[in-house]
Amino acid sequence: MVICLCTSITDRCLAKYVSSGITDPRVFLRITRAGRCSAACRQEITRILQQMAANRSGTQELATAEVSGHKEEEESVRP
Repeated sequence: MVICLCTSITDRCLAKYVSSGITDPRVFLRITRAGRCSAACRQEITRILQQMAANRSGTQELATAEVSGHKEEEESVRP
């Protein structure tokens, strides 16, 4: 499911970041540059990110799926 249309951020992308340890919405928004188009995008990203962080066992399954995101996203997640 696409969460932020301006950057094509999906729920799987969010799960990938949560599984790599990024659970702070401010850090996620800074890295991906998502949510700049509207406050609604920022609020939805924050809500879903916090929900996934609280329920990490549910995010592990999504994190294994391939993310069709930007190259910037893939590079910033690698340790």
